Amino acid sequence: LSTVMWSLSRIKYKVSADKQRDFLSQALQHLPQYTGQGLSMLLYALGATEQDPGPEWTSSLMAFLQTSPGLNRFNSQGLALVLWALARMGYEPTPRFTSMVHTHLMRAGPSWPSTDSLPPRIAACNGIDVATIMYGMGRMHMHVTPNLLTALLIKLKHEVPGLDPAQMSNVVWALAQFQVKNPLLRVHPSFLAQFFSMAYLRLDRFTHHDLAMTSWALAKMRVQPPAPFLSAFLRRVEQAGAEFSPQEVSNTIWSLARFGVAPSSGLMVEFFVATDKRLSSFKPQELSAMAWALARGGHKPDRRWSEEFLHATFHKLPEFSQQGLCNMIWALPMMGMAPTPAWLYQYVKVATPHMDTMNKADMVQLVVGLTALSAQHDGGLQKVLDLVEEGYRQLEGRLGASAAQLARLREHGGVAEAEEAAQQGPEQAPDGTRLGSSSSAGLVGALANDGSSSRQQQARSLHKAIQQ
Repeated sequence: LSTVMWSLSRIKYKVSADKQRDFLSQALQHLPQYTGQGLSMLLYALGATEQDPGPEWTSSLMAFLQTSPGLNRFNSQGLALVLWALARMGYEPTPRFTSMVHTHLMRAGPSWPSTDSLPPRIAACNGIDVATIMYGMGRMHMHVTPNLLTALLIKLKHEVPGLDPAQMSNVVWALAQFQVKNPLLRVHPSFLAQFFSMAYLRLDRFTHHDLAMTSWALAKMRVQPPAPFLSAFLRRVEQAGAEFSPQEVSNTIWSLARFGVAPSSGLMVEFFVATDKRLSSFKPQELSAMAWALARGGHKPDRRWSEEFLHATFHKLPEFSQQGLCNMIWALPMMGMAPTPAWLYQYVKVATPHMDTMNKADMVQLVVGLTALSAQHDGGLQKVLDLVEEGYRQLEGRLGASAAQLARLREHGGVAEAEEAAQQGPEQAPDGTRLGSSSSAGLVGALANDGSSSRQQQARSLHKAIQQ
């Protein structure tokens, strides 16, 4: 049965829903008779089609895996396939299952990590096994301890030359996901050096998907690629630009902005061509992330693309997060866009309920963006100006802005303050996971500067502590 299902998945045969239910029912009845290899093949087949077998089936599987011999029934490749498949099936691991995986991988004598010998089960893995294990754990957002990550990377460092571009991008993507779950995790520079040197040699084989995953993961971890790698990476992105999906375009533009790189006009043309007629399929977080990145890079799209972009955002504004709304309204005038009064009134309607929960950085972006956009219309737009004034009242009252700050905002349009507020970009990364709070940078930005030297010193000290 497992061989049949595995074979069908390998030839990408679409099994009917009724037949799939029959397969799963049969498999559930005979779980105790499965070998480790048979079970990993069965799960691979489910993962390859990204089908959720349902809570009852998954619950029975987890109960079976917790019986003797547990995860010991799988060899290294089998365990890698199981984790990969569970991730693709959308399984959300319980603390007990996470503990089982950790215990299985790290089981060793008390000498490790004080000696050079790795835990036997990790030592038995090849590079593809490690990459697959990391991808599965990353996609399931499993907690990874520093010791486990160290052991995996030590093993992987010597295996990187054997990985293909997809596996390399999966590894660095998984590392970024691990840091989301545990921000204290750090990747050793020697591994990154090995990664960059090997990836540099294979860049011509990176697909648009590999490029987007890699750039997003590095930016998320705040890893600045070496200049030679970055130059070659940009050339490869430009070659594949027209093939990028909406999310990949958003990820890549966002990442390049985090690297401090201004994409070439040729690349932007490729991206604009790739997205021109597909902007309506972008998710709200992708639209706001892309707008932020374009504005940070100083790009001004042509009129047709701008109209498509504004049309795509108009009906999705109610779905934007609070941070997405503020990033968007700051970015539009920076990109030279001119929303219609109807668009701005829709924005005011959506943004108004968020006013009482915005922080200083968000509020400054909103006030500055709306002021600039309202000025494009003769006499301004009263509903827009009313929201701007409400923003000033909130800054003066609840958010504690000083009179000097407010005067500077009104007099100079708040360009510097809004730029500082936008430094961190969207809290929501393009894949929907939190990018991290912008509060640490905001502490030492213009918004935290109320003229008090002691408060400034406290802010700098706290910012330094957060960074450490």
